[in-house]
Amino acid sequence: MPPFLEVSFGADGDSIGLVTEAGGVVYVTLAAGTSTPGPTGATGATGATGDTGATGATGAGATGATGATGGTGATGATGDTGATGATGATGTGATGATGATGATGDTGATGPTGATGPSLLRAFAKATVSGGVPTLQQNLNVTSVTDTGAGQITFNLSYTFADANWAASALVERASNSATAGADLKAAVGLAGQANASILIECHTSSGPLQDPTAWHMSAWGT
Repeated sequence: MPPFLEVSFGADGDSIGLVTEAGGVVYVTLAAGTSTPGPTGATGATGATGDTGATGATGAGATGATGATGGTGATGATGDTGATGATGATGTGATGATGATGATGDTGATGPTGATGPSLLRAFAKATVSGGVPTLQQNLNVTSVTDTGAGQITFNLSYTFADANWAASALVERASNSATAGADLKAAVGLAGQANASILIECHTSSGPLQDPTAWHMSAWGT
């Protein structure tokens, strides 16, 4: 045992139950005391609220690094087509001055005169008959007509052929389309009745006698 032993009692009324020694070590076993709790005291008044503490100084923290640039946004939808603008007024430019007249070109050489072809028709005529008397109507190169006799006429030409062998054509008009005797008339050149500047034409009925027609037609061809 050590030379002294100090034993204390707790405030809760615990007491020493057993003191033992072993190997130079003192072991104290406390025995639980019996205590009866006293009555609960009255609740104390709430203390006054303390003053608000002063705001602390702003910390000297470094400014954060700039954030990375965001990606490009999607292209927006195409807007509606604007209304067509009004048509501008038509500008009227001033009329330019008339250009100078160009020089007159040289006159081209005159081409050779073509050969003169032979003239075929030398004379023609129509003569109507009234009361046995012929009257000259339209004609070419015919100076007059002569009533040579019943059913005969002579055309006198202003053109003179080289001889009496020129070609002639003759027609007569009849007074009716009837097929009765005397209605069918035929024209013919009179026997030996052609000269180089005149011709005798005769009109025959189908039965043979000479008869004046309503009108005579004649044309002359040759050189």
